[in-house]
This record gives sequence, C-alpha cells and structure tokens, in this order.
Amino acid sequence: MVLFLTLRGIGTSLFYFVVRDIYGTIMYHNFFGIFGVIRGLESSGNLLFYSHPLYPLYVTAIVAICILVGSDILFVCKTKDT
Repeated sequence: MVLFLTLRGIGTSLFYFVVRDIYGTIMYHNFFGIFGVIRGLESSGNLLFYSHPLYPLYVTAIVAICILVGSDILFVCKTKDT
C-alpha cells in the first residue's frame, strides 16, 4: 500500500510539473482518490450507504474549496504581484 501511494504521489507531482497549475493537479489527485474510495467501498459492500446525498460532506467540500481559493487569492497571488 505504501509503495502504491508513493507511486501515486510521484505521478501527481509529475503532473504538477508538466501543467504548472495547482487547481488542475488537485482535480487530478482527487479524481484518483475518489475512484479508489468508490472501488474500496464497492468491494467491501458499503457503497449502498452513499446512495443518497450526505449534505455534511457537501458543506465540508464547499468550505475546503473556499479556504483553498481564499488562500490562493490572499497569499499566492499577492506575492506574485510584488
């Protein structure tokens, strides 16, 4: 498992160095993360629990995206302008 996740991390890093876009890299990483979680839930038989919306997860995702974009605007873009 450690080797598999290490290879996934190296792949994500290489993707970032090619595209140089943090948001694209986050989407690339999350695609494989979601794909892996769904496969794991399916193989364990727990996928039916997620057949209806879980609104606290949506709220958590929206808050995380707002923090990411806010941090990018406040810290990263500000340092590029100076």
